[in-house]
Amino acid sequence: MTQVKMFHTVAAILLGAQALTLDIEEEAGVLVLNENNFDEAVKIHEYILVEFYAPWCGACVSFAPEYVKAASRLSDRKSSIKLAKVDATMEERLADKYNVNYLPTLKFFTNSNPTDYDGGMTDREIVDWLRLKSQPNRGEAEELSGPVHILTTAGSLDAFLTTHEKALVAYCSEPNSQLLEIFKQASLNVKDHSFGLVQDASLINSTEFVEDGQIHLHKRIRIGMYDLPRVEYKGGFDVNELQKFIEANSFPTILQLEPKTAQYVFNSEVKTHVLLLVSSLNGEFETLAEPLMNVAQEIRERAGNVMDKSVLFVVVDTDNADHSKLLTILGVQKKLGSLPTIRIIKLGKKGEPIKKYKPAGSLGIYWDPERVKKFVEDYLEGKLESYLISQKLPKDWDANPVKVLTAENFDDIAFDKEKNVLVQFYSPWCGYCHRLEPIYEEVAKVFSRRFDGGVDYIIAKIDATANELENTNITQYPTIKLYKRGTNKVIDFIGKRSVEALVKFVETGGKSLEQV
Repeated sequence: MTQVKMFHTVAAILLGAQALTLDIEEEAGVLVLNENNFDEAVKIHEYILVEFYAPWCGACVSFAPEYVKAASRLSDRKSSIKLAKVDATMEERLADKYNVNYLPTLKFFTNSNPTDYDGGMTDREIVDWLRLKSQPNRGEAEELSGPVHILTTAGSLDAFLTTHEKALVAYCSEPNSQLLEIFKQASLNVKDHSFGLVQDASLINSTEFVEDGQIHLHKRIRIGMYDLPRVEYKGGFDVNELQKFIEANSFPTILQLEPKTAQYVFNSEVKTHVLLLVSSLNGEFETLAEPLMNVAQEIRERAGNVMDKSVLFVVVDTDNADHSKLLTILGVQKKLGSLPTIRIIKLGKKGEPIKKYKPAGSLGIYWDPERVKKFVEDYLEGKLESYLISQKLPKDWDANPVKVLTAENFDDIAFDKEKNVLVQFYSPWCGYCHRLEPIYEEVAKVFSRRFDGGVDYIIAKIDATANELENTNITQYPTIKLYKRGTNKVIDFIGKRSVEALVKFVETGGKSLEQV
């Protein structure tokens, strides 16, 4: 045995031994990962798809059987690809590390390197996507020239376009053209797209809707998407311009928010989303959303390759219970006269708040493409002001030891210089927040008993998903802050969330147990 072969054999044995010693629970063929075993799992398995989910998430519950069936398919095929899952409510640091903004979110790891999963949500679609990603160069083209597939027959062209979700094809019979040069350069730089080249003039001439010397972006239209199947590149011989064209035109013109498209929406490079909030039960998809196709396409073409001007139109079914969280974030209530409606959101960088915009008045029955177009144009021209949401202040907000805050009374209470004010920023769907609730109630009772009503101390909470504050951005739940008496200095609580630790934190003006 050669030294090289011996090295690989020993490495394989060691790797296998490592896998055996790593204790990973399985549920129905799906690995259950947590912070203790995650890094080792993605290191051991060359290919592993990880789902971040929440037990309360309806979309996750609906998706779970498909995920299990996909794992079974892979197992039956003796595939080395593994499926895994992470409870994002229990593993917040992992969810934060991998930018999990929507549930379920799926990440595909190849040799520990993550990429966003952008495939379908059925077991067959999952397996097909994984097969292509783990064996990207088999079967769909006759030969390769670097990352570019050389397509020499109508059959290979059809197979290429059918196989790939997003495919760039250069139809160019001139081997030394500038067009071909920038195409090859772009193929080296652009990820998550496949590149094909048709050089045979007779094949180009026999292919519908194309001409020699053109580049087309071909897109496979999935259910829930309204889009054009192909877009022609009409820019100059500049690789940067071509890459901007690809980036700006790869997303669908209009798509419906659902589990199979959520990954695409929230991981898109396009950060401005026009949300069309309509009822599927009332047939508003067809009467309101579909007629906007021309408006959406016109706005896209006008934006050209400028990402800041690019807009993603998203249809949101207000009858879907899974979208109630989104409606809360938008401050939209399901009551007579408030729907259908439209909102624009601008997603910021990690840690930045979402900016939201709404039209003056109500679109209601007057919703038409021209009104929607004017609303989007006003946003793009900087004529709109973003808005913040707030719950209505309950009449009994101060009846209990833990006071209830909303955006209406937050500044008056939190920035009262006569008091130390402890505020918990929580989310109704956060498991950690639910576990903290009895502890936090006891902290409030301690100060209420000790100071005969706690006149110098206020223990309060605010639903951060339904109340937005001008200068406070909460990125994880629960977050606990102390607003100090006299100075209004804001100190974040860091440490074990126990009654003793929180009481000491308030008493000492922001010191932890370890510091006292």
